[in-house]
This record gives sequence, structure tokens and C-alpha cells, in this order.
Amino acid sequence: MCAQEKAASYACLDRNAYDRTKCTAFFDAYNECRKRWQKARSKLRQKENDKIGLFGIRTDDEDSATAPAKDAGQR
Repeated sequence: MCAQEKAASYACLDRNAYDRTKCTAFFDAYNECRKRWQKARSKLRQKENDKIGLFGIRTDDEDSATAPAKDAGQR
């Protein structure tokens, strides 16, 4: 979860008397790590949400052809 990148950013700040301009590479690495982590979490949540149907959790063997149509009953 980007702990190494975060620690490296703080260490850089400590070494450079908190001059942020000298640590931009570390900040960039941390921000990129966070973006990758958030994207991975989002994909995992989406995968889990895809398994949840209207009436609860769908099983993998459920045939979509037997599921009711989304617009059934609407005209």
C-alpha cells in the first residue's frame, strides 16, 4: 500500500530540511503508487459488485438467459 514510497518521501524531506522542490521524484513515485493501488482496489470492488444481483449474490453457474430482462414489464 505504498508504505515504502511514503517513507522515502518523508526521508527525503528530512534530509533536505523540508524543501519540497528537492523531493519531487519521491512525491511522483508515491502518487503513481497510490494511483495503481486505487485502480487495483477499484477493479476488485467492480469484480465483487458484478457477482451481486438484485436479490443477492449470484452464483457463477446462473444462466443469464433465465434471468429476467431489465426492462421486463416496461412499455
